[in-house]
Amino acid sequence: MLLDPSGKELFLELCKQLNKLKLVIDKGKIEEGGRIESVPFFFREEIQMKGNHKNVKRQVAAVQYNGGQKKILKNEVTGVTPRFYLSPLVVFGLEGILDKHTAFRSQIKGPTSSPYFDYIFDEPYSSIAVNDCINVLFLDLHKEFIRIFNPIQERLPLVCLPESIKELPRY
Repeated sequence: MLLDPSGKELFLELCKQLNKLKLVIDKGKIEEGGRIESVPFFFREEIQMKGNHKNVKRQVAAVQYNGGQKKILKNEVTGVTPRFYLSPLVVFGLEGILDKHTAFRSQIKGPTSSPYFDYIFDEPYSSIAVNDCINVLFLDLHKEFIRIFNPIQERLPLVCLPESIKELPRY
């Protein structure tokens, strides 16, 4: 898949979907210089307070380009991956949603202290299978976020994604 435009379109769509869940980006990591291939997402402070557990402060998700620097510099990517970390999701009982959606999903990975699932999309967003998977997964996540976090979730404003994510990946 070409990095630009197909990979970037998919990357931005996944970031927008996580943003619609009212997760926030650590802008400091994006704005600082250096190599960046992924964008980290976290629960908002209001949601963290509801969880009252140390794991709610951990990274919830990330969106990253796959393929490495050599491929990316040639305008190629082997895919785009949203990663969901289970530790903060378990605090609110949200991990079951990922169990329901197995298309494109990896086996559980990572250390026992911070396990995660990757959804590895190696086709563009225009692919019917990728589009359907993303839409159904995020619709279910949205419904559960509303069920678990309301009325807080409804009151939280959407935060604009930083313009600098459009320039990623950066080396």
